[in-house]
Amino acid sequence: MILTRQARKFLLLLIIASAIFNFSFLEYNNYKIRQANPANTERNAGSLVHGQTVFSIDNEYYLSPVDNYLAGKGWKRGAAVSNGDYFRRVPGYSIVYLVFVKAFGQESAHWWLKIFQLLLFLSSIPVVYYLSRLIANELASRITTTVYAFIPFISSWAYFTLTESISPILTLFYVFFALKGKIAEEEKSKLVNYVLASFFLIGAVLTRPYIAIAGIILFVFATNDYLLRNRTLERVFRFSLVWLIPVMLLGAWTVRNYVITKEVVLLEKAYHPQSLDRMKPEFRGMFTFTKSWGEDGAKFTLYHEPFFWPAVAGDTNSAPIHNILKSWPAYVINDFGYDRLYNILKEHQAVIASY
Repeated sequence: MILTRQARKFLLLLIIASAIFNFSFLEYNNYKIRQANPANTERNAGSLVHGQTVFSIDNEYYLSPVDNYLAGKGWKRGAAVSNGDYFRRVPGYSIVYLVFVKAFGQESAHWWLKIFQLLLFLSSIPVVYYLSRLIANELASRITTTVYAFIPFISSWAYFTLTESISPILTLFYVFFALKGKIAEEEKSKLVNYVLASFFLIGAVLTRPYIAIAGIILFVFATNDYLLRNRTLERVFRFSLVWLIPVMLLGAWTVRNYVITKEVVLLEKAYHPQSLDRMKPEFRGMFTFTKSWGEDGAKFTLYHEPFFWPAVAGDTNSAPIHNILKSWPAYVINDFGYDRLYNILKEHQAVIASY
């Protein structure tokens, strides 16, 4: 699809307007954070890192591996004391952060990073328009792209240091190049676009693993173009070339994990037995159980932390267990039985105390 002169003019004006609006809005948000928290007391989404990016409790997952690496402790998150810290999160965003820290120093890195992420967001505006035009008319595409360009729910991630700051944009570029490859008639153009799609796909996956599900799109396209029609050695080679970058990068990360820990971990392992926080297999079991009735995560934390941390300290008082059971729906208690659930939670508490 070739953009008309009117479409190019529309996109240029939209990008400029979006840049002005979003920069002003996000800087104003930072100003309000400083005003509400003048001491800059560490607060989730309510304080700033080096006065530039919005603090998140998840910064530990993405920034601490870089801090530990630069301190000579290896690529590990947080306290860096267990095997689970080697692959608590995939390395994509942390690598981006490392590049900026090495280039500008830790403090200045946060200013440059938020500007880079805002520019990355702005660069995706034409992509949204292009994808919209594949399925909708000009008016609908302009409306969709305009909403995308100005809605703070999307652009505000540019001022955080989280995977959401870049993973949606990487995914958009992946879909963009995958579709361009699919509709390309010239073989060289098709291959180049598919390879670019695979590059953005693995970048997105190594930033946010669940995006791997979207890889089905490229796999179907490449299989149809190279393996199902007129299959030759050259076409098989091109199919392999499409997947070369993802296989190499994912393979390198997996081999690294195995060499260090002797564990086969393709991407990340959230619930590791050696974790020093709540993220252990038994925690996952309890959390999954409560999700069976759609428990809210914030509510779960409110009654689980008073149960978990005293037990870590050796306090096996039953009051937190009764509090949990009071928080669960009556039909859950009736179906499983109060005594049965109490005994299971008591065993869980004993396991925690044994840490």
